[in-house]
Amino acid sequence: MRIFLCFLIISSPTVFSAESKPTLPDPLSLEFAMGLAEESHPDLSTIEHAISIAKSQIAITESKNGVQLRAQARARWIDPPSTVERFGREDHQGMLFADKTLYDFGRTSNQLDALKYQESIQELRLEQVKQYRRIEIMQAFLDVVLSDLSYIRDNEAMTMGFLRYDRARERQELGQLSEVDVLEKENIYFEYRKVRYQSESMQRLLRNQFSVVVNRPNEIVSRFQVPLMSYDQYKLIDVKNLQQAAKTNNFDLKIIRLSLEALRSQLQSVRANRYPVISAEVEGGLYERNIGSNDKWRAGLVLDVPLYQGGKISGEVAELRARIKKMENKLYQQEIKINQEILTHWLNIESLSAQKESSNKRYDYSELYLDRARAIYEMEVKSDLGDAMVQLSQASLQTAETDFEIAMRWEKLRVLTQMTLEEMQQ
Repeated sequence: MRIFLCFLIISSPTVFSAESKPTLPDPLSLEFAMGLAEESHPDLSTIEHAISIAKSQIAITESKNGVQLRAQARARWIDPPSTVERFGREDHQGMLFADKTLYDFGRTSNQLDALKYQESIQELRLEQVKQYRRIEIMQAFLDVVLSDLSYIRDNEAMTMGFLRYDRARERQELGQLSEVDVLEKENIYFEYRKVRYQSESMQRLLRNQFSVVVNRPNEIVSRFQVPLMSYDQYKLIDVKNLQQAAKTNNFDLKIIRLSLEALRSQLQSVRANRYPVISAEVEGGLYERNIGSNDKWRAGLVLDVPLYQGGKISGEVAELRARIKKMENKLYQQEIKINQEILTHWLNIESLSAQKESSNKRYDYSELYLDRARAIYEMEVKSDLGDAMVQLSQASLQTAETDFEIAMRWEKLRVLTQMTLEEMQQ
């Protein structure tokens, strides 16, 4: 029966609407569903646009220290003084200018480093969102499966409640039961029926939620394969090793560290505004009038020295220092938070593993209890076959809940630590 539970394809008793040509398979497996995390999604598109913006800003900043070329043409007629009237009235000219910053004491290079750190941050966030989407899809998938198992249990309970109510009415007609006894059975039946309708509504709701999570709001899958979970057979390594791995590999911590480096590079770039800029300039021209001031070419070095900025740089430096201090505090707090999350998952996996043993024993008992009740029923002896079926469905649901919770905590630990399943085992 346990093998049957693992490979059972649960069908919803309600027919759900779908597109004429759905792209999602039906039945849907967990492996296929988690692969949808790589597909286009608004969360991913937002970060991809941020990466494109970062790349363009890098290109713009790199161009600042490159060679700048520009051309200028001028058509002009003049009324010259008599001393130079022999050169004519046409004063047309064409000019070509080239300039390049030679050295700015790290102003541009540090600004460029800050932008590259921002690009790396967005790339990390893109991968982080993909991994968290896998977790979100997995949770949504398992919620649907649990809702199906809950429906099976509640539908069986409602069926047994109706049979008892119907039998009570027959006995009342024979004068064996009072009206009060029948009303009691009827009330119990209607309570079971209410719970069953709630389970059915939850099936529909969770299926719709799943379709939204995978960014296919118009595709409602009716059948979900119950995944085979085997995480409970693994033994986690010591929590200290997990926390040490997270300190090095965790996405949130990496992003904060890169943000710190970006701020420090910005600080160096702002400080460099106090220093001069050395640049080279070259210009050449063609002139209609050949007079002394019209040089064919010129070349030179330019030293641009800032003398007074009115406290602007000091203010920017103070702001960046404060932001750096705030980010350092955030890094410290995030390390503590992640360590606590890892410890919570680690302890829960330990307790869930013990709970799994209890669930297995309960399931084995319910299975044997059902076999006995069925045998008694086949011998036409009064038995509690219906109760045994409901009890087995409840045991199946509890076993699945424990298995799924263990699996989710393992997966969350993998995201937090960026370790493989093999690396997390003893």
